[in-house]
Amino acid sequence: YISFDVNKERCSNLVCPEATNSISDCGACCAQVRFSEAVPKRSHFQWTDGSCSFKLKVRLDGMAAIVHEPSSSVSTVVYVSNTVRNMNYFNLHWPRDPFVGDELFPTIDNNCGNETCIEQDDWTCLCDITITDEVGFSAEPADADTILSTLTVGAFEPELFGSDYATGVTHSSDSSITIYHKVVGVYALDTIFKLSDEFGETIYLKNIVSNIDIGDTTKDYFVPPIRAPLNVRNPVSFYDLVDPQLRDAYYETDALIDHLISHQNTAPFVSKNLIQHFGISNPSPRFVESVATAFKTGEYTFNGVTFGDGKLSDLKATVAAILLDREATSTVLDADPAYGGIREPVIKVLAFMRAMGYTPTSHDRNIYPKFDGMYSKVGQMAHESPDQFSFFLHDYQPPGQFAQSKLSTPPSQVLTLSTTISAVE
Repeated sequence: YISFDVNKERCSNLVCPEATNSISDCGACCAQVRFSEAVPKRSHFQWTDGSCSFKLKVRLDGMAAIVHEPSSSVSTVVYVSNTVRNMNYFNLHWPRDPFVGDELFPTIDNNCGNETCIEQDDWTCLCDITITDEVGFSAEPADADTILSTLTVGAFEPELFGSDYATGVTHSSDSSITIYHKVVGVYALDTIFKLSDEFGETIYLKNIVSNIDIGDTTKDYFVPPIRAPLNVRNPVSFYDLVDPQLRDAYYETDALIDHLISHQNTAPFVSKNLIQHFGISNPSPRFVESVATAFKTGEYTFNGVTFGDGKLSDLKATVAAILLDREATSTVLDADPAYGGIREPVIKVLAFMRAMGYTPTSHDRNIYPKFDGMYSKVGQMAHESPDQFSFFLHDYQPPGQFAQSKLSTPPSQVLTLSTTISAVE
């Protein structure tokens, strides 16, 4: 929701004077370009007496996009249009069929939800929707698990609102939960819960349950005799689609990184990948657990010396746990044919040049580049990864004895007869 003052500021510019009240009396203002798809900065806001609605566009894979449909599209900024080029799709937690377990959503395969939605030219379904916001709890919830399983919309820290919120009240049976009310004792939509999530991080949740309804009692999504609309959780966003700000993009990116870095699978996944890049392709579960613990706690102690500052994902502690572990320093393991790993081709080339004492000069940029065509020669080159997943899979097992023994050698995925010979030469 945007306040009246914000809208007033948006519409009072040189192109559209503040005295303008609606499209009908804007005069010369109407002749100006209101929306520029190629250059969004040229778009302008104006007052309008027309209605506005949101629709939901659903793809074959269940991904959805918002569609903005004003009643007057000629003189109105349409910021999310219903076109094939609309790439702003996001995931929805669709309900599942109670018998077969499949996700229930409108698609051309089910006639766009029993004709609840309208089939589009790009094989999508365009649906009329209704947003409903309800109070999550009208009384004190039982425990933290109940709150986490019910509320999904985040909130700002109550302290940011100054005196709007009363002093937080501690939960009657769980001291780790604090409840903030605008009106003492009244559980409303603006009530805020402070508690720890499943990763142990402090979060703030708003006492609101927001849902999207597709269809109604007269035009149901489900075929008879079931007479009910399709209901799905509304994935609300704090990002303003009308007037996006770089600050909000930073906030959303930070929130996603915090969520991913706190996930229980992140520490062992990152730890195993780092160990493999340090030359041990098949670390033991104990080794991975030791490094993952250092990653999560931010500390690693060796011979009385502590590394790291105690913060999650501290790389100083993580690297120390890798390099100082007995599995990385024991010479006995050198006799094990499954120990160690294959050095990445480009790293091998760089190590050779370093051993030969290569020193770059000011003329290097003007002559035939030293690393020209390295990707085709050895299968690797900096900044030339074929996709975001790097040159090879972290769990790649070459066919034959390695695969039969369940042993991974990730860099070998880029090795062919030609790249192996080129790397040696």
